[in-house]
Amino acid sequence: MVHVDLALAKSEDLIRPYKGYKIVGHVVGLEIAWPAIFVDKING
Repeated sequence: MVHVDLALAKSEDLIRPYKGYKIVGHVVGLEIAWPAIFVDKING
């Protein structure tokens, strides 16, 4: 699971629809399943 804090490509399709959401911009603030290969950790 990843927590989506920021969407750079808000209109990009999700890899897999999540609870009725289909684009990245709609899941900001939510935790979603996401393939680890596409995740970059940001130290803050």
